Amino acid sequence: MSDYGKITRRPDGSFVIRRRGWPFHVPDHGEFRGLFSEIAAYARARPEMVEMEQAAPGQPGQAEDPAEARRAEIRAELAEIDRRSVRPLRAEAEGLAAPEDRASLAGLEARARKLRDELAGAGEIAI
Repeated sequence: MSDYGKITRRPDGSFVIRRRGWPFHVPDHGEFRGLFSEIAAYARARPEMVEMEQAAPGQPGQAEDPAEARRAEIRAELAEIDRRSVRPLRAEAEGLAAPEDRASLAGLEARARKLRDELAGAGEIAI
């Protein structure tokens, strides 16, 4: 795991790291997804290195509480799993599912189950 030093978690859930001395914004989409996952793992492993950025007044923001930040991260990942499940589920419903579709659904459901269990352990009722 790379050492990113001090990192900032923004109210929208993205991160800001330093690259070559400059701030570098890492959102959880597109070409940044892999780097985002790596930084999120670093943040979970080294919470003392994460600074929570405050939302500007009047803007919706993520709670400062690291536990709430994790719950929000889990809810966002569950939403992404739901989005990624649509196509293979549609193929299954039409009777056109390939083995890859079934394997994808099984993997997505296994990950979702772990996340829902984590939410339940955090005192939140998972959907």
